[in-house]
Amino acid sequence: MKKSISKGMWHLIPGFIVLCLAGIILLLFMRIQVESGRLEARKKSVIEKDQPPVNVLTLELIPGTVRETLNLPGAVEPWTELKLSALVEGMVIKQSVKEGDFVDEDDIIAIIDPRDFENRLKVVKADLTLAKSNLKRSEELYKGKFIPRHQLDDALSRKESLEGTLKNTLLELERTTIRAPISGIVNKLYAKKGVQLQKGDPAAYLIQTDRVKVIVGIPESDIAEVRRLDYFTVSIDALSGRVFNGKRYFISQTPETMARLYRLEIEVSNENGEILPGMFGDVSIIKKEVTNALSLPVYSVISLENDSFVYIEDKSTAYRRQVKTGILDGWNIEIKSGLHAGDHVIVRGHRNVDEGRRVNVVRHVADPGDLLR
Repeated sequence: MKKSISKGMWHLIPGFIVLCLAGIILLLFMRIQVESGRLEARKKSVIEKDQPPVNVLTLELIPGTVRETLNLPGAVEPWTELKLSALVEGMVIKQSVKEGDFVDEDDIIAIIDPRDFENRLKVVKADLTLAKSNLKRSEELYKGKFIPRHQLDDALSRKESLEGTLKNTLLELERTTIRAPISGIVNKLYAKKGVQLQKGDPAAYLIQTDRVKVIVGIPESDIAEVRRLDYFTVSIDALSGRVFNGKRYFISQTPETMARLYRLEIEVSNENGEILPGMFGDVSIIKKEVTNALSLPVYSVISLENDSFVYIEDKSTAYRRQVKTGILDGWNIEIKSGLHAGDHVIVRGHRNVDEGRRVNVVRHVADPGDLLR
């Protein structure tokens, strides 16, 4: 039995030696890794000490309102435009207004020579008087059974026909005076003194500009959001970019162009007459608004593959922070997560730093507008 035990132990000795060697190798490997880490940290520390701090500009994050805005070109049109036509033919003998004048509803614009219509009216009145006399005589003769019924009917028909002719003649005579059907500005006058007008010829072009319509083409991709909005701002280029408030008046239900743009009409008050038809403007449409949000200049966010990150400054050291972005507001972008109010974000010089790099803050601002100054 002793010999068997001794023999078994001799068989275990090689395995034990192998385990000891493996343990020694593992310990040596771990020691080497630790020493390599120390050497790398020491090397990095030496390099950082040798490198001067990077000059940076920082922005303090302060919550505010972020708006996703759609800017589209718009054109100004009169609120109402009306083309008057001559309803009778004749020569204009009187011109009561000139181009650019303001007229009230029913004001006289011009008068066409009425003499032909007055003469025609006299003839019709005389014929009607005779027809009434003949009808009265025919009624008496019919009662005495001296004429048949159809002669009485003819007299009655003649009288009614002339009454209709009288009404038409009076209407034509009235139409020799061209009046304004609406209040507005005489933008173009065709019925000038001495002009021979034919029936249907243009007489005047009136426009209303105490309020105007700004016409905008809305892309198909934005129509759903724009339809939920009622108010807009309009910047007029010709008025040095002055901004006016407007409200939705009409939006088409179908696209009106091959580019699939939907027509949006914005009502803008223009009591002083500053905005003129034909002017161009920039319409600002707020598609989305987030209050109490953090935002940064979009150029301060670094994108690498699928990651977005920024660098913040804390005690003259740069630290990397991964962020999640949201909507764009001009040159700013919403930061949905990864940063907190009060953080000092490096917005200039951020591409020259990395994690743990020493920095020198040459300027710190709290208002993003100060970055442009």
